[in-house]
Amino acid sequence: MIPGSTSGISFSRILSRQTSHQDATQHTDAQQAEIQQAAEDSSPGAEVQKFVQSTDEMSAALAQFRNRRDYEKKSSNLSNSFERVLEDEALPKAKQILKLISVHGGALE
Repeated sequence: MIPGSTSGISFSRILSRQTSHQDATQHTDAQQAEIQQAAEDSSPGAEVQKFVQSTDEMSAALAQFRNRRDYEKKSSNLSNSFERVLEDEALPKAKQILKLISVHGGALE
């Protein structure tokens, strides 16, 4: 046997063992991080924080819907009032206003 070939095999074994050990360590670290994250997520404080955050998000969404509905109501009320003004005869009312101004001498208080 060639002495260099045996050291090449043992070096490759050592290298493969090191990489498998590193992989196992990384896998274990990842599992521990997941377990720790799950423990933090299931703590009472985390649950309360999630609840408060979700209620804040829901109230913001509902406020947007309410504001939209209020805006729609307001715009429909404005269009109704404009229609009412346009339906009434404006010329006789304008003449009455001008007559009142001329009676009071053109001074408005």
